[in-house]
Amino acid sequence: MKTWHKIVTSAVLSTAIAASGTFPVWGVQGAVAAAVESAGYSLNGSIQAEVKSAAVKTVEDGTQIATVVRLTNTSAKKTRVPEYELRAVTDGGVEYLLTPSASNAKAVQARETVELVYLSTVDGGDFNIASLAFVEVDEYVYPKLETELLRIPVTATDAGRPGADTPAAAWGTAFTIPSLSSKLTYTPQGWSQQLSEKGQTYLITLLAENPTDKRASLPEFRMDALAGGKQYAGVRTEGAPEALEPGEKAYVHYAVNVDNGVEPEELLILTSDAYGEGTAAVSFDVPRLKLSLPETSGVDLAKLPEYKSGTPISFDPLNQIVGENTQVSLVELHRHENPEQGFQTVVAKFKMLNRGTKPVVLPSFQADLTTAGGASYTGSRQVTAAATLVPNVASVVTYSFNVPKSETSETFGIKLSDMKAAAPYVSEIAMIKAPLQKEEEGGTTYKMYPYDVKLGFWTLNSQFSSTTLQYSYKLTMDLDFTVTDDVMVDAGFSKLKFELADTEGRVVASETHGFTGENRLISGRQTLTFSNLQTEQLQYPLTINVYESVETESGTANRLLFKLKQ
Repeated sequence: MKTWHKIVTSAVLSTAIAASGTFPVWGVQGAVAAAVESAGYSLNGSIQAEVKSAAVKTVEDGTQIATVVRLTNTSAKKTRVPEYELRAVTDGGVEYLLTPSASNAKAVQARETVELVYLSTVDGGDFNIASLAFVEVDEYVYPKLETELLRIPVTATDAGRPGADTPAAAWGTAFTIPSLSSKLTYTPQGWSQQLSEKGQTYLITLLAENPTDKRASLPEFRMDALAGGKQYAGVRTEGAPEALEPGEKAYVHYAVNVDNGVEPEELLILTSDAYGEGTAAVSFDVPRLKLSLPETSGVDLAKLPEYKSGTPISFDPLNQIVGENTQVSLVELHRHENPEQGFQTVVAKFKMLNRGTKPVVLPSFQADLTTAGGASYTGSRQVTAAATLVPNVASVVTYSFNVPKSETSETFGIKLSDMKAAAPYVSEIAMIKAPLQKEEEGGTTYKMYPYDVKLGFWTLNSQFSSTTLQYSYKLTMDLDFTVTDDVMVDAGFSKLKFELADTEGRVVASETHGFTGENRLISGRQTLTFSNLQTEQLQYPLTINVYESVETESGTANRLLFKLKQ
């Protein structure tokens, strides 16, 4: 028996998935793990053998033994898979004959490797697999002749502590998955807590890279979370590539649903093998690698540099939302109190500019406000926006955030996320730290990007109609609009909303006018008529509240610009 090469790995057979989506972690009645120290051994003149995985678990009708063996053809021509028996030898010296899967390969191409799956259910009790033996049986002599050709050692872990010998990787460092023929490397990039219809979910982002000079398929594997004695199954989200070209990088996302209040302690990477085919197949999972977690799933705002308004935001170069010729910058961030509604509104405006020579799709991302204390508020995007960005023409898109009155932060983190790459979850593509812009008090010029709005003379008069027997009000004012930046303003842009409120703060009437289309506001003297009143009585004095107003996906967002009092 000659040793060809030695490869250290580990294998664990998982227990069945419970209806709740959780796994008991390696209980006494669960799977008994086997840490496999497998080596490439010469089986015959041209075939080398090694163990990919070996595991034992308790099932209803006994004990199930599952193994996967790799055979490599070192010759220059196709070779049949030898018809040897494979036997599992326990730590007590008992041998069990293993049954090959009907889907196992019958031959091995030159210089290639195949994986053979074996599975048997026996009556034996609690044991570990000590080795696997290839045995040649001659049925044509009496008594039949059995010749052991090769025995590969399998070192079992302590019962009740399966996975103790599973290789480990630290968060943020690149790793490969043991026992996989794939040479792709993975680097943990993102770890975020998200709430969804399924409850509390953690999203894991891995950066996959192909360091070879050949196209490589992305292997199937799973990422589970371990916490409080339970194993929570993870699912790869849609959008992962099927293969990577030489030198190519791409993100792979996994979502793990956990019980409310649970904080995962570490991650477990598993591969799956199947015995049989179709509905008759029996699958079993093999843990390959443990992965530590970062100290927190949030962002330390103190470590982020303060963003300068108007400068291009730095995006993840692998993101699929903002192209290399598209610049996105934050141009406005204001907070406004809503006394009658019990919350505050933060309004953010993003300028988007196409620096290329061809039209591009207007970026659509999710925006979240985060605080140093860990609170997070998801923004609501304006309903109507241009579909594309014309070359060298900028557009502005508004997001509004409802925050509690108790929120007093003057600086926020703004996280921008891709809503499609890991749908239905979101993946971060940019993060900045920006201070709130202060509203000017006592002035007559109000900033409403890309306009400076200056108020001059104004007067509010009432009139009575003998025909309708109703009062109406006319607001006459001088407004001057100065464009501060070259930005295209469309129907989805903010409007000015004028509210008439009585001495009790009740709204008597309101009018909303935009900067485009019919009845648009223009520079100079203009008159607005308020005829749709909420009362039939003449009100005096009245206060005119002037808001910047935008329609968002969650309703109308208003930002108070100024008040005029009679």
